[in-house]
Amino acid sequence: MAKSQRSKIKRKFRAIKREKIAKREMVKMKKMLGVNDDGTVDTEMKELFTVAESSKLKKNTKNKTTKTDDSKMDTAAASTGERMEVDSKTNTDTMMNEHGNYPVWMSRRRVQKIKDKKRKRIKYAW
Repeated sequence: MAKSQRSKIKRKFRAIKREKIAKREMVKMKKMLGVNDDGTVDTEMKELFTVAESSKLKKNTKNKTTKTDDSKMDTAAASTGERMEVDSKTNTDTMMNEHGNYPVWMSRRRVQKIKDKKRKRIKYAW
C-alpha cells in the first residue's frame, strides 16, 4: 500500500474497526460455547463440547506430524476398498488427453503458455 496520508488514515480506521469487531466476535463465541462471564462453562455445554485453551492446542499440533492430502485420500479409498475411476488419461506435463485436446476448464491463455514451454523444450539438431 502506498504511504499517502489518505491510505495511512484508512489503515488506522481499519485497525480500530478490527478491534471493535474482535470484541463482538469474542462475546458471540463465548455465548455459542456456553462460557459465562466468570469463565465457567455451562453444565449442558460441558456434556456436548470440550473447551480447550489455544496454547495447549498449538503445542499439540506442533508435536503431531502432518499428513498430505494424498495420503488421506489413499486411506479413505483403502477403507472403502475402491479406487476412483478416471475416464480420460491426461498427461500431467502437457495437460493433454490421449486425443491431444486440452481440458474444457483450461483457459486459452494457459494453453498458449503450455505450448510455448513445449516449443522451448524442443532442441534442434543443427
